[in-house]
Amino acid sequence: MEFMWDLPDHEAYKINIHCEVSDVPSPVGNTVAIAALIRGSAGSKLWGMEGPANNLSLEQGIMAAIQAACVYADAHALEPVHIETTHVGIFELVSAQDQFIIPHELLEAFRLFNSLHANNAANIDGANPRRISWIPHHMNSTAVYMAEYGMKYLTDTVELPGASTLGNLQYFLERDMGRVLPNPEMVILPNLGLGDVEDGPPPSPPAKRVCFSRELKLKAPSAPSQSYASPGSTSENWKIDTPIPLLIEKGKDALYGGFMFYKDGKFSDQAISILEEGSLVKVSPVFAEKAINLEAHAINGLLVKDVLNFACLGCLSVALESGEAAPKPTVPPVVDSPKPLSPMLPAVPLNDHTLEDLHLLPVSDLLVEMDKATAVVSKVELVVWEADRVDVPQ
Repeated sequence: MEFMWDLPDHEAYKINIHCEVSDVPSPVGNTVAIAALIRGSAGSKLWGMEGPANNLSLEQGIMAAIQAACVYADAHALEPVHIETTHVGIFELVSAQDQFIIPHELLEAFRLFNSLHANNAANIDGANPRRISWIPHHMNSTAVYMAEYGMKYLTDTVELPGASTLGNLQYFLERDMGRVLPNPEMVILPNLGLGDVEDGPPPSPPAKRVCFSRELKLKAPSAPSQSYASPGSTSENWKIDTPIPLLIEKGKDALYGGFMFYKDGKFSDQAISILEEGSLVKVSPVFAEKAINLEAHAINGLLVKDVLNFACLGCLSVALESGEAAPKPTVPPVVDSPKPLSPMLPAVPLNDHTLEDLHLLPVSDLLVEMDKATAVVSKVELVVWEADRVDVPQ
C-alpha cells in the first residue's frame, strides 16, 4: 500500500502527530505517550505538546493529540491546517468518515473533532476542508522523538509554546529542514591556523600582588569628622595590630568573631568610645597606642583582647579581681631552739584515758637529752605535771 502523502499548501500550518505505546513501563512508569507539533510555512516551531497518556489506547492517544493541536490552531487563527500521521487507521477514519464505522471508544473524540471543524467560521461552504496525510515513519521523526522523550522522562503532559524545546528536539527540527550534518557528532570549527592572532589587542597588564600589612589588616571605621586624642596616641584612627601568624592562619571573623569589641572587621562603636576615654591605660600601657596588639599580655594573665572584651561587657572590675594572684602563705623562719624540757601538754585537763594517748618520751631518753644523767632508769625520778596533780611512782 502506498502512503497517502499530500504536499501541504504553501501557507498551511502543518501538524505532526504520534503516539508511542510500550508493553514495558518506562523508568517513570509510563506505557503510553503522545506528541503533537505545529510548524509554520517556513518550518519554524510554533507550538508543541508531549507527555504520558497512560489511560488511553493507541487510537485514542492519536485523536487526543490531534484535538489538542486543532484547539490551539483555532484559538490562534492558524488556518489552514494540514495533519500528518503514521497511523493508517486514523488516516482512513478522518478522511472518509462516511465509509467506515467509527469504533465506540473513538466516538467522543470524533464528535469533538468534527464540531471544532464545523463551527469554524472560515470553513463555511467548504472553503477550508480537512487535510490529513498518511506519511512514512521516518518523515515523522520529530514527533516520534517528542513522544519517546515524554515516555522516558515526563510524568505529566506538558506544553512547549513558541520555539521552546526539550532534550534534542532542536536538532530534529533543524534536520527536518536539512540544516544539519549527516553525523550529528561532527562539528565544523573555524580555522584558527596555529593560534596566531594578527593585530590583536595588547596583552592585559599583569595583576598586582596583594600584600598583607600588619597595620592595614583590620581597620577601624572611616575617620570621623572630629579626631579624638588619647594618652600616647599617634594616629587619628583606631586599628587592630594583628600578629602576622594569625593573619596567615585565620581570618578576622574566626579570630575575634565572638568578642564584643569586634563588628564587621573593625572595632565596634562601644569599643572605640572606651578606647577614646583612656580608662584602660591604667590597666595596661598597650591601650595608649593607636595600633593595638590584641594578643599582647595586659595584666594578671589576661590578654589585651580579654580586657577590652570585659570592658565592653561592663564586668572588667570583676574580671580583674578574680584574676589577681592570691597572697602566698608566709612560712615562719626556722629557728634552732633547744627542745623543751617537758612535752607540751594540751590545755584541757588530763584524765586516765587521755594520758594514755599522749606520746611521752621514755625517762631514759629524756635524761639523755637534758645531759644531766646517765641512762639508768632505776635511779631517776620523773615528775610529770598533770592538770589533776597525779604523781607517777618511781
